[in-house]
Amino acid sequence: MLPDGLIVRLPPSVRALFRLLGGVVGRNYHHGERNLVAVSVCGVFGMPLYYFVWHDLFPQPYENLTLRLIGGALCIPLAFKDHWPEGMRRFAPILWYGTVLYVLPFFFTYMTLQNDFAPVWLVSFIAALLLLVFLVDWLNLIVLSVFGMLVAWIVFTLGNGQVSDPNVFMELTPVVLFALVVGTVFSYRNETLKQERLDAMLMAGRNLSRELREPLLGIRTSTVSLKRYLPQLLEAHELAENNGLAVREISTGHRRALGNSLERLQQETSHASTIIEMLLRNTGGVPVDPSEFQVVSMAECVETALQRYPFASEVERKIVKVKMTRDFGFLGSDSGMVHVVLSLLKIALSSVAKYGKGEVLIELATSPGDCELRIRDSSAGPPPGRLANLFDEFSLLESDSGTGPALAQAKKLVEAFAGAIAIRSERGQFTEYVIILPPASESGAVV
Repeated sequence: MLPDGLIVRLPPSVRALFRLLGGVVGRNYHHGERNLVAVSVCGVFGMPLYYFVWHDLFPQPYENLTLRLIGGALCIPLAFKDHWPEGMRRFAPILWYGTVLYVLPFFFTYMTLQNDFAPVWLVSFIAALLLLVFLVDWLNLIVLSVFGMLVAWIVFTLGNGQVSDPNVFMELTPVVLFALVVGTVFSYRNETLKQERLDAMLMAGRNLSRELREPLLGIRTSTVSLKRYLPQLLEAHELAENNGLAVREISTGHRRALGNSLERLQQETSHASTIIEMLLRNTGGVPVDPSEFQVVSMAECVETALQRYPFASEVERKIVKVKMTRDFGFLGSDSGMVHVVLSLLKIALSSVAKYGKGEVLIELATSPGDCELRIRDSSAGPPPGRLANLFDEFSLLESDSGTGPALAQAKKLVEAFAGAIAIRSERGQFTEYVIILPPASESGAVV
C-alpha cells in the first residue's frame, strides 16, 4: 500500500492512481496482517529446510537453494515488523505483497515446472494456492495467482525450460481453476460477512443518532424559551416577596442555580448535538454532494470546530494551541471539513487524556502547489504496527483501535475535496494528522 504517512506532491490524477494501487495492496496487507509474523517465521525456516528434504531425503529432479534463500530472506524483516523503526513501518505492506507474490504463486509454479509436474510438486502447488486463500482477499487472490504463475512461466521459458508432456497443462488447468474459483468464493464470502457486520454496526449507529436528534432538538427549543422568560418570572417572584405577597420562598442560591442551569443545559444539548452529528457522519448518515461544493476558508472551519467542540473543561480547552498565520481556501464543504477537524481533534485529545500528558497544536501551512492543515498531539502515539491500517474501515472492528469510524470517514471526506490525509508518528513523541488540499481561488477554480 502507498502509505498514508507518505506525502508526495503529485497531480490529482496521479494521486488517484496511486490511491487505487495502494488500496489493492492495502486490502491484502490488512487481510493477512494477523497471520503475518507467524507465516513469515514459517517462511524463514521452511524455505531453506525443505531444500534438504527434497534434495537429500527425497530427491527431486530439480532444486534451487538460491531461490529458497531469497524467499527466506524476504520473510526475515516481516517476522520482526513490529520492531521496525517508525519511519520504515509504512513500507511493510509493499514488502509483504512482494514476498507473498514471490514465495507462493511464483516460487511453487516455477518449481513445479522445473520438476516436470512431479506428483509431490503438484500437491505442493495446490497447497500453496490454498494457503494464499487464507492470506489474501478474493481480489488479491486472483491478481497474485495469475500474475505469479505468468511470471514463473515466462522465467521458465526464457531459461529454455521444457515440459516432457505438454498435455499436462490442459490436465492441470481444471484443477487450478477449481482451486481459484473455490478460494475466491470462500474469500469473497468472508469479506461479505465482515462488511455485513460493519454495515449492521453503522446502521445501528445511524438509527440511534436519528432517534436522539428529535428529543434533543425539543430540549434545545424549550431551553431557549425558558432562558428568555425565566429571568422575568424570577424577577416577578422577587418583587412579590419584597412586597409581602404570599408566595413560596425561593432562596437566593436556588434562584442563582436556576439561572445557571439553563446555561449549562443549553451547552450540554449543544455538545450532545455535535456528538450526534459526528456519529451520523461517521456512519455515513450524511451524504456528500459535490454539486454543493464552494470555496471554503480553512481558518473559519477550524474556528467553528473549536467553538462547537464539547471540551470537558477549561483545562482541556487550554491544551489546544492554534497557529493560523495564513489562511487558505479550498473547494469543498464547510460542514464536512468542520466534521473532519472535530474528529481529528477528538482523537488527539483522547490520546492526550489516555497518556496523561501533552498538548494539541493546530496549524495551517501553504506552499505553491498544496495547502496543509496539521493537527499534532504530543502524546505517546499509536501502538506499533497500527499506522498502516488506521484509515482502513475494517480496522473499526478492533475494539482497541481507539479511533472508531472517525478516521475512515475523515479520509473519505478529504478525498471528496480532491485532497489527501496522512499520518506521521514517532512512538513516545507525537502523532500528526496532515490534511493536504489543492488551493482554490475565489471563483472556485483549483489553483
